[in-house]
Amino acid sequence: MVIYPIGDQVLIKVDAQEEKSAGGLFLASAEPVVKNSGVVMAIGDSLIIKVKQGDHVIFEKGMGRRFQVPVQQTNDNGVKWTEQVSYILIAYYDVLAVLGK
Repeated sequence: MVIYPIGDQVLIKVDAQEEKSAGGLFLASAEPVVKNSGVVMAIGDSLIIKVKQGDHVIFEKGMGRRFQVPVQQTNDNGVKWTEQVSYILIAYYDVLAVLGK
């Protein structure tokens, strides 16, 4: 599936949550952690958008429309599985900063 934002919208792939502690233990959480950073996957057709595809950005918490897309993956051994990838569609002005390299 391909998603093309329109107007001043920006499609961001939300950064994955940390599920392990620094010591390598799996963390069990009753409340899911809402991340507010990710990678710009696509931008709308507005000329005023200042971010570009591939930028790692921080965005305003609680803004936009969050959704998950199932993605099928295959490892080197041919084992297939489906993983849920989180995206957010937000207006460009809700992007707070671009993270440097």
